[in-house]
Amino acid sequence: MALLFAMQTRELARTSIDTRAQCRTSDGSLRVVSLVDVANGGCKICDDGLPFRIGQQLKLLVASSPPLRAIVRWTGDGEAGVAFMRPLTDAQVNHLRDPDAACASLDRTWNPLEGVTPGAPLRRAC
Repeated sequence: MALLFAMQTRELARTSIDTRAQCRTSDGSLRVVSLVDVANGGCKICDDGLPFRIGQQLKLLVASSPPLRAIVRWTGDGEAGVAFMRPLTDAQVNHLRDPDAACASLDRTWNPLEGVTPGAPLRRAC
């Protein structure tokens, strides 16, 4: 039922992709997952390992992209739907779809240290 609800409330269309990513979970474990579709607001990941939990925070690391912080919104049969904590730009979505072709169009204004105060202690994201 939760899967049906998540599908009914999706706001943005997703684009089919097939990309491998490293996934760091909130407990610190690291595993390899497949991203099988993506939109500005989230993606679907597939994994044959331990199941994800709804509400679990993740950090997805895809080849040449900055880390993507996300939260699990639904799970089922080796799949999970995640919402990005910061929506992706169209250029970032295109980059995930085809990293080589989209490099030139990436948003160069993105700053991974935005909001970080110099000298302040770093907090763990996941």
